[in-house]
Order: sequence, then structure tokens, then C-alpha cells
Amino acid sequence: MAELYDQTVAVLNGAGFPLYEISNFARADHRSRHNLKYWTDAPYVGFGLGAHGYVGGERRANRRDLDGYLAAVEAGVDPVTWREPYDRERRLEEALFLGLRVVDGVDLERLGARYDADLAAQHAAAWERGEAASLITREGSRVRLTPEGRVRSNELFAELIGDPA
Repeated sequence: MAELYDQTVAVLNGAGFPLYEISNFARADHRSRHNLKYWTDAPYVGFGLGAHGYVGGERRANRRDLDGYLAAVEAGVDPVTWREPYDRERRLEEALFLGLRVVDGVDLERLGARYDADLAAQHAAAWERGEAASLITREGSRVRLTPEGRVRSNELFAELIGDPA
């Protein structure tokens, strides 16, 4: 499977569709802006029936049933049906591993500042093991997966989620 993945990357890159996320390829001006919001921990607002949003650290979803949605809107009531409250640790873990899926990687200082965490120190052992296994490269505070790291990314992601000890 790893060989097939590497061949896919090479063929698509050669055809003008470079890898920009671990499983996504596109010309630079055609990257999925929608998905990049998820991978880069950016807020997004959802309007309408069944729409989802992520604002102020809270995830939410609007009602999916048209009659209930319209009744709520007509009554001046927020049509939200589901909320996931802010959980700093969970959001930080997701931002870290989803950000690493993007070819540009993650700026640990910038992401750490957003979540008040020293990610270089907090996960120092994971970064050292990842570098020793050629899964990541580090340039200043930026960490990126290598081609080998993209194939074996779950090894690193599992180490980054949960207790960093």
C-alpha cells in the first residue's frame, strides 16, 4: 500500500496535481478551502438546514428537519440541535494532528500560542523519535511530515494524542 501511495503521489504530481494534504491533490489555485479550514483549525460558520459551524471553540450543528428548522427560525430561536463545548485539550490535539496532515505542517510556536501550550517541550520525545525515524522534519518551530512520515503518520499521531509523557 505504501508503494501504491508513493506512486499515486508521483503520478498526480507529474500531472500537475501536487499533494497538499496527506490524501488530497490539487493545483494550487484549486485546493479545497472548505477542508483547509478543518485542517488548519480555522473557524467556520454554518448557515442553513443541517449546517455545521466552529466558532469560539464551540462546534455546533443546525437542525436537519425542514419543518423544525423553519419553525425555530420563524420563532426567532436559534435552530441549533447539537453543541460540543470547548475542550482545550481536545481542540489542541486535533489542531496538531490535522495540521500535520497538511504538506506545510504546523508552526508549533504559533499553534502553541493559540492554546497557551509549549508544544515543542510538551511533545519533545515524540519530535525526537519522529525525526530519528525520518517521519518529520523541523525547520525552526515548523514541523512537517516527510514522505515516509505521511505513510506512517498514525504512529506519530497516536503519540501526540492523549498523555504526552
